[in-house]
Amino acid sequence: AVVSTQSTGLQPLAEYIKIEPSNDIGGIVSPLAKIITKDSNIVVVQLAAKCLAGLAKGLRKAYSNHAKETIVACLSKYKEKKPSVIAVLSDCLDATVETT
Repeated sequence: AVVSTQSTGLQPLAEYIKIEPSNDIGGIVSPLAKIITKDSNIVVVQLAAKCLAGLAKGLRKAYSNHAKETIVACLSKYKEKKPSVIAVLSDCLDATVETT
């Protein structure tokens, strides 16, 4: 039940593309990065990575302040052997690097 709640809660955020750059998103980025590093459920990790990628793409240069935290989180999870997780993490890293 907890997994489906987390997945359902993250899904709308993963679909957002356009974001107002004046909003402070530190309160969103930190918990998502923590999910990537700490959560063992790969579905939730994938959704968190998709959310961070969406934020990076939507905010562009305004996301650069959070790039380090995102990159560290994604690289820490790169030890995961599932190709689907690696693909989502790679997309997140690509989106994040483009903001710097």
